Amino acid sequence: MASRGRMQLSEEDILELTYMDIGDAGTFDEGNVEPWCDGDLDVCYPSGSEDETSKETPDAMSTSGAGDSTTSPGATIYQSASQRASKILGQETMTWIEGKDNSHACNIPKFIGEQHVNLALSGTEPLDIFGHLFPDSLMEGIVFQTNLYALQQDISNPLNFTKGELMVFLGINIVMTYICYPRVRMYWSSQPGLRCNFFADKMSVNRFEKIRRYLHFTDNNAVRDDGNDKLWKIRPVLERLRETFRNAMDPEECHSVDEMMIPFTGRRSL
Repeated sequence: MASRGRMQLSEEDILELTYMDIGDAGTFDEGNVEPWCDGDLDVCYPSGSEDETSKETPDAMSTSGAGDSTTSPGATIYQSASQRASKILGQETMTWIEGKDNSHACNIPKFIGEQHVNLALSGTEPLDIFGHLFPDSLMEGIVFQTNLYALQQDISNPLNFTKGELMVFLGINIVMTYICYPRVRMYWSSQPGLRCNFFADKMSVNRFEKIRRYLHFTDNNAVRDDGNDKLWKIRPVLERLRETFRNAMDPEECHSVDEMMIPFTGRRSL
């Protein structure tokens, strides 16, 4: 999508965009004025408004030419909401290109699936679900690659990293997201008011920092098939998690997006 420069909208433009209620005529309320909608369009306007008068369809023009000077609201149309918004914002009208996103265009097939959780859980604890999404094969691969990288850096000083330590390391990092300190070493502070026993009793700060230093997910010396993949260092983990999350549940038809997109004005190359 081509980038757009910042533009200023007048008060009239803002009101114009506000009145473009797509798909639901009942939500338009202008005092006690009842809106009318064209059945073939996705735009509504209040009766008696300035926007009610507009261009006529060919049918309406031919009808008026036959001697009928009365034009019904259904026959009187304006531009569609997307066209009017594009005109106000100075954009070209966007058109749906069949086959680019999918081949359904405006004929969306009926949902025939059934929501189902595919996890055979032995318990109801969060750790049980975590074990299915992060299987042993993934954890063992991370342990192997981390120990390999440590030996590549200093063969005389092996890390001897284990799966149990990896579980503790991941748990500490998860807890750090809601128990926030300015510096990592403060979790292992000798002051009782700062010391986090959940961390300090499970792993020493030196061991934690050493694991964080050598943590790896792939072999740096391995030959890469795709030299343009900028996520190649974490690609094995991403692909494995994509597989486990996709197989964990058959989704239902309707979904709710929990987070909103954050505006970003910089550049990215991913």
